[in-house]
Parts: sequence; C-alpha cells; structure tokens
Amino acid sequence: FPTKPGPDVQGLVSKGAYPDGPGYHLCIDSSGELLFSIGYGAAATTLRSRQALQAHRWHFVAATYDGASGAVSLVAEMAPGLAPHWLCESGRWETHGPVHTHAQVDADLPLVIAATNRGHITAEVEIGNHFNGKIGEPSVFSRALSKDELDAIRQAGIAPSQGLVASWDFAATPFTAFVPDRSPNGLDAQVINAPMRATTGHNWNATVYNFNANPEQYRAIYFHEDDVDDAGWETDFSWQIPDDLASGVYAARLTSGDEEEYVPVFVRPAACTERADILFLVPTFTYQAYANERFHTNYFVEWSLATDRPLELSRQDQFLAEHGTMLGCSTYDAHSDRSYCCYSSRLRPVINLRPKIKAYWNGAGRHFGADMYLVDWLDRKGFIHDVATDEDLDAEGLALLQPYRVVILGSHPEYFSRTMRDALEQFVCQGGRLMNLGGNGCWWVTSRDPVRPHVVEIRKEDPWGISGMGVPAGEAYHSTTGEMGGAWPSVGKAPGKLFGSGYTSQGFAGARSYRRQPDSFESKAAFIFDGIGEDEVIGDFGLAFGGGAAGDEFDCVGAASPPNTLRLASSSDHDDYCLNFSMPYAPKAEQDASVRSDLSYYETKGGGAVFASGSMCWCTSLPHNDYDNNVSKITENVLREFASAGAD
Repeated sequence: FPTKPGPDVQGLVSKGAYPDGPGYHLCIDSSGELLFSIGYGAAATTLRSRQALQAHRWHFVAATYDGASGAVSLVAEMAPGLAPHWLCESGRWETHGPVHTHAQVDADLPLVIAATNRGHITAEVEIGNHFNGKIGEPSVFSRALSKDELDAIRQAGIAPSQGLVASWDFAATPFTAFVPDRSPNGLDAQVINAPMRATTGHNWNATVYNFNANPEQYRAIYFHEDDVDDAGWETDFSWQIPDDLASGVYAARLTSGDEEEYVPVFVRPAACTERADILFLVPTFTYQAYANERFHTNYFVEWSLATDRPLELSRQDQFLAEHGTMLGCSTYDAHSDRSYCCYSSRLRPVINLRPKIKAYWNGAGRHFGADMYLVDWLDRKGFIHDVATDEDLDAEGLALLQPYRVVILGSHPEYFSRTMRDALEQFVCQGGRLMNLGGNGCWWVTSRDPVRPHVVEIRKEDPWGISGMGVPAGEAYHSTTGEMGGAWPSVGKAPGKLFGSGYTSQGFAGARSYRRQPDSFESKAAFIFDGIGEDEVIGDFGLAFGGGAAGDEFDCVGAASPPNTLRLASSSDHDDYCLNFSMPYAPKAEQDASVRSDLSYYETKGGGAVFASGSMCWCTSLPHNDYDNNVSKITENVLREFASAGAD
C-alpha cells in the first residue's frame, strides 16, 4: 500500500547491500515501478514492472527465484475489491528472466522490511531507501512458489508450509517492538523507529473499527521514512543529581561562542525528603505532543486565516521549517506522505522545549515557556513546591498525589492518559485541591507505550477527511493500550466534569480581559477576590498577543460542569478569528456566547475543591508589572487558601 511512490527507491523486502552487494531486493524504484533485483553487482538480474504502483491502493506483489533453473519472476496485481480496475489491463502482470544460478546472499546482513541496507559490500548495517506506506503479511520461502501457490496466498491467504522460512504476523503484539514469526523457525522481527501499528490491512472491509475485535483485518504496519523512536545519540556528559537538590525545573546550559542552548531537566523530590504541600504537575505529555511542531508549514494550514498578526518565527522554528521532519514529527505535523503522526518520542532532540522561545502562536512563551512564568511566580511568591511530570503520574497514579494538599496544572495540560485523569478525580474527591491554570486541559486521550515508555500515542479523529489532521476510518484505537482514542468528551470524560470548565474555543489573533460575574460575590468565593474590586477589569494585560489574560485556547462553564460550579468571571468580545469547537451546528448566538474564558470554582463533598482559569494566557499575564497585578493576586489568594486547607 504505497503512499509516496517515487522519486526515490523504497525497499519492501531486502536481503544484502543494495544495489551492489550480493543479495535480493524487492523494491519500488524511483519511477514508482516494482523492482526485483537478485545477484551480485554488475552480474545481478533486475526485473521491473511495466507501470507504476498506484498510491493508496493495496497490491499483491511477489518475486521468485529458482536456484536450479535460474528462472526469476516478478508478479504484481491490484488487490481485488478495493479499486475500480486492476493494476494493468489483464488484471495481473508477470515478467520472467534468467539469472546466474549461483546468486549469493550475504548472510551477515539482516533481512530488512520497508527499507534496504544500502552501500557497498560490507557487513556493516546502514539502513536507507525507506518505504512510505503499509505492508502486510510478508513471507519468505526457501523455494520458488508456483503460480497456483501464489494465487492461493493472494486469494485466500493460504501459504504452503513446505519451504516456509518466515511469515511475520503484523497484527500480533502491536504494543511491542517485535513482530512474531509464525513459521517453526521463530525468526521474530524487530520493529525500528515506531512505525504505526494496529492499522487496517488489505482485507479490511469497513465492518470492524477496533483491531482488538478482529485482528485478522489489521495485519499491516504503516511505515514512514520520518518515523523516529530513539535517535540513538551517544552520551556527551552525565551528572548525578544530589539527594539534597530541591525538586524543581533545571536545565543544562550549553554554550558555543555567543550561542546558548538549554536542555530542561525536571527533578522530583528525593525519596528520603519530606514532600512540600504543593505539587506542580509539569505537562510533559503536552510538550511531547508538540515536540518539534511545525504546524504552520502543513499543507492543510493557511496561517493567515488564523490571525492577522505577521508570522514571527524563533530560530528554533526557522530551523524546523527549513529541515522538515528531520528531527521527527509532532502530533501536529503530517509525515512526508501527508499522513497523520500518532506517536511522539522524547528520545530525540526536541528543540522547541526551551525556556526563551517566543512562540509564533501567541507572541510570548507557550507550553514550556509559559509554564516557566508560573514556576518563576511560585518562587517569587515564596511557595515551596515539588514538581513531577505527566509521565510520573501515568506510572504511579493516585499514590503520587496523596502526599500533597494542592496540585497545580500548567498553561496547557491538553494530553491526559486515563490513569492521570482517574488519579486527579480521586485526589479531588478525597479532599485534594486542584488549580488548573491553563486552557484546553484533558482533551486528547493519550497513552504511553508499555515497552517504550518514552513514546506517547495520540490518535485524533479526522472529521474532515484530511489525512494529516487525524487517523483514517478504522484506526482510532491505540496500539499501545488497545483503548479508544480521540477526544475525552467522545468517551464520556468531558474536561468540564473534572475542571468545572471545558474547552470550547480558540483564537490566535488577540486576547481579552475578564469581568466578574454574579457568582463571584457568593460567600464561598470571597477568598478568591480578596483585594479585587467589584468592577475591576481582570487581566487586561499580559505578554501574549500584546496583552490579555483570556486567549489562545480557552474553556468555559457548560453542561458537563458539576452543578455547583461557580462561574466567577468571563471574557467577552473576542475577535472573528476565534473558532468555536463545542457546538458547530448550534445557533450562531449560542456559538458566540460560548467563545469565552471563564474563571470557575467548585467544591466536592469530600472537602476538595477545583479552581480553573479557563485560558492558556493566564500564566503569560502573571509576570506583568513584576508580578504585581490582579491575575497574580487572584492566583495567590487561591493557592494560599488551598495550601492552608486542612493544615494543623
């Protein structure tokens, strides 16, 4: 199932060094035609199909070599039922030719699927000629199969047992880095660079949408030339974290001449130290989802439709725009074949995870940069706190949170695993206090690979049929955990149920301020507005968009919110660039009314409480006037009250 045939050679099944070494290679050549080569250098025999394979269509392909007679053949046929016509007029195409009867294969080089070992005669593995597309049910035999045997495989998937060397089951164990061989030889394959698993095969008939229910229709792997799992960099230096180092956010500072670079490090409290009352949960799953994103360059994005601000790129953004997916994709980028990227690894250079980047999205710090305003605010206000990451919470669940009185979420906690969500719900129900100081929180179902914990998986829906925006039909279930992907509201876990407010809108042209609402004058909310005037405008300042605490992506109180949720303050009059995502078919007046940020607050029966700012720009407004402003004051009021609750 090629998705980008040409302009380069792409390996399907290859053994030996391509093109000069001894071996055999079933490939797609630079013109998109099927190619089979066997032999040694200039003495090799090469057969080609007479027309190119069709992109986004399944084909049955086979190559045979008879060592006794020297006969070689190449077969290609469009998979039946999936296209209006065959690959060629006869419905099937074959070519035959002679080859030297003593064709050699270099046993020291591995058999490679979806690529080749390239270069000259060498025992050193150097992989290249990567394939873009799906491969399903590959098998290798020690003898040349007959036409009838090939037809039996093509038509019914029945492979002969005689001479079977290996037959790899791409449907099995999609959450591991290995693919089992179903032959008696046990030649299991190792999966490199996390290609997409749990994908529909040639026999998928659109009656099954969950690979767990019928794995037989998911016997394919989707390969991309820009898949990245572990970049495999060698260690340049190491540092042992002292036991007495305070928990917090640190960085390795690298310099070269006038250039500097920071590599962030998140340090949890040592096991032997007492926990603080406050925990800042660093949204590392969000950082990972956006890792090296170059969203504005995607073929389906016209940035001028999102804002009237000129596009201003940091040097990191410029590098990513110029070098494509060289450092791997984010979940906001399309692969080179324009398909959606559903995995993101942290074991690679992530050059937009830096403290001093001005993001093109909002003209200020975003994600990690915005969260650094919060960390600096905590330090300036004297709040002793610990830090832990999303990965920590996903691994440990509620046990991680129980020592703390207050958990603070950052500016954009968008990506949540089920374990994370359940832990925070239990924490609040048992009396814990939660501050969500961001917008669009807990929106996408996120899972972490149990075998490769540095990889997260996110499978977004593709409602518009734009492949780079999400997964195609039948591939919404996560390969790593088997759970349904998509947005949490679609699986019954709307963010408003946890935070009191939930994602409705976004806009990248400007930000607005808040006005107090009637609920803010209730007695239970008095502590929040201590020192804030009744008619005081809240957050008409900030670093993002030239000023404003309500903007970027924002949440409001709605139907999913707990019934006792207080709508404390709201923004209004957002510009026409803002998009409503919560009710696309509602009357326009209702849509416009939901384009806002709400400050919200509710209490639980167990003594817990949740405060939410409803905007990604809340944190970027904290530093205004050296942290002396009403956004800072409200945040401080809430945190001091939450941290003192239950104190002896």
